Formats: sequence, structure tokens, C-alpha cells
Amino acid sequence: MKILQIMTELGFGGAERVVLDLCRTMTAQGHTVHLAVMKELPEQNMREDFKKLGIYPDILKINSFRDWKKIKKLRKLIREYKPDVIHSHLMHPNLISRIANYKTGIPLVNTIHISERRSGQKKFFLMDSFTHALCDQYTAVSDASARFHEKAIYLKEGSIRTIRNGVDPAEPRTPEELLAAKDRWQVSMCSKLLGAVGRLDRQKGFDRLLRILPALEKHVPAGETWGIVFLGEGSERENLEALLSKYSHRNLIVRFPGFEKDAASFAQAFDAFVMPSRYEGYGLVFAEAISLGLPCVYAPVDSLPELAEGVPNAFPARFDKPEEDEKTAALIAEAMVMPRSEKRTLCTVETMTEQYLALYQELKQKGNKK
Repeated sequence: MKILQIMTELGFGGAERVVLDLCRTMTAQGHTVHLAVMKELPEQNMREDFKKLGIYPDILKINSFRDWKKIKKLRKLIREYKPDVIHSHLMHPNLISRIANYKTGIPLVNTIHISERRSGQKKFFLMDSFTHALCDQYTAVSDASARFHEKAIYLKEGSIRTIRNGVDPAEPRTPEELLAAKDRWQVSMCSKLLGAVGRLDRQKGFDRLLRILPALEKHVPAGETWGIVFLGEGSERENLEALLSKYSHRNLIVRFPGFEKDAASFAQAFDAFVMPSRYEGYGLVFAEAISLGLPCVYAPVDSLPELAEGVPNAFPARFDKPEEDEKTAALIAEAMVMPRSEKRTLCTVETMTEQYLALYQELKQKGNKK
């Protein structure tokens, strides 16, 4: 099968990682995959990862819906490549793919990766509502995101199909490698380590975790120092560092080591994992932490309760309520000394890929009958 994947950019975000996993698995099964990318490459990008699969992305540099020449370039790519199926990811590629694919007869899958709550998005939801009939199947990466998006664009409940993101077990790391990671993060002197992974972005709620530090400090045993690392990079770094400077935390060491490409495997160095997000679509790093058996404290938003269901050492906390900071700090402190649970994989990359391929085949067969 010939498949065209379309995405926003090639940064190291969750959606990009999912598309890379899909491309890797599909090409390994003998399918032909091409990739079109809307925006210019960020400084840290996944281009080389796709090239290793023999996929050389077309960088279209479409920055608005007024870039008609570049949207026409995507339409030309579709006509020349002649894919059996087109699969776009995230809001802007979903909308633009409908324009570029208009009346080609090629099945189009649009996938929602997040329960979008940023301000200024209403116009895009309206555009989505008016044009959703131009895609053959809408999917979302969680039930929560599916229901959220259905309400946002006035679709009947159940219209959007859920296909969960796949997460494979993390690559094992030796004790020496984990010690080296702690040295790299400058937390080797800490007796316990709390980890958070993700873009340094307001959505991830890392500012809310920093707010809890004075309450958490009270739970560190005398003579010990606990570490907190934020693995990721983003526009909020300066704000987070400024916020951190306001707090006195003598027995807590907080580090922002930056982006860690193999964060899932190095998360094995954590004693506990925390995810204080304001909103999510899936929570790939949360699923990875669960797959390691790490004790987790998470904000019960969107898809995260779905992922935590039945996990004995995953605990919800109200990071959105400052009046509950003492309670949240106590929960984090409890998680820090808790043993790991049995490792569990919620959905593998292979299972995710099989579900998408089955959908592609279903849509292709429908198209052949028309």
C-alpha cells in the first residue's frame, strides 16, 4: 500500500514520534510511505530519523491558509505520488489536507492528537466543523480527546474513532548508563529522583509542580537531598527558571538538563514520575512511565485517567488547586519511596499500526466500490 503521511513539523513531540513509529513499522511490513511536513524544520528535528527509513520528507513551509501556492504544491504532490491513503495529523494539517485532497477520490484519515484548549483556536474549530465531511475517517488517540473534539465541532458522540498511540517497552539501560545520566543531569548526589518529561510549555503544567516545592521540601528526610529533573526544552524555560529562583528549597535540587532523545529509557533512573499537565491528548510519556512500572502522580485531565486505569501505583492529584498543594506534596513524597509495580504496556506500536492499516484497507475498499 502507498501511504502519504502529513504532519505539522518534525520536532520531537509526541505526534511526531507516533508518525515515526508508524512509518518504521509500515515500511518494515513492505508498505511505501512518504511524508509531507507543513512547517520549516526546527533546530532539533527528526529528519535524519525518517531518512534512515528511506523517507525523505517534503518540507512545504505552509504557514497559513493563505499560502495557496504552497497548498497547491501539496495537491501536486498528492496527484503525482498517487497514494492509496492520505493520513494527516493535528489540526492544521487536517484542515489543509482536506483542501489539497479535494475531489481526488483518495481516502483521507485525519487524526486528533490533543484536546486543544489554547486560546484563539475557535476559528479553527469552526473551520473543522464546516469541512469535516471532506475527510473519510476522523480518529483520535484517546476516548477523551475523541469526545472533546466531537463536542468542539458539533459531531455526534462516537463519530470519531479511537486508535490509541503505541508504546513499546523502553530500551534497557545498564546501572552504569543510568549513573552517567544522573551525572549529566547533575543530580548524582541525590538520594531520590523525581522525573518530569515533555516540552517546556504552559500546557505541561511544570509551573504548578514548581509551586509545590515548599510543601514537598517538608517531606524530605533529614540528611537527604532529593532531585527533580525536567527533561525537555521549550519556550517556557526562562519563565520556569525565574519561577524556580523565587523558592527556597535547601534539600531539593531542581535541574532543567534540556532535551533527552531517549528520555523513555533514561527514565529508568527515576524513583517516581510526575505529570501535572493542564490538558493532554494522550500522554505518551505517561504511558512510557507506566510501562516502566514507575510510581506516578498525574493531573486527572483528558486521557490521563484512561491510561492510569487499573495501574496500582498511579495517583491523581489536583495540581490545579493551590489549596491542595500540601496534599499533592504528600502524595509525591509517598510515590518517591514506593516500589515499582509490574511493567505493563497499554498498546504496542505493532497494535497501533495494525489498527491504522486495517482502517486504510477499509477505506480503500469503500473507495473501490464507488
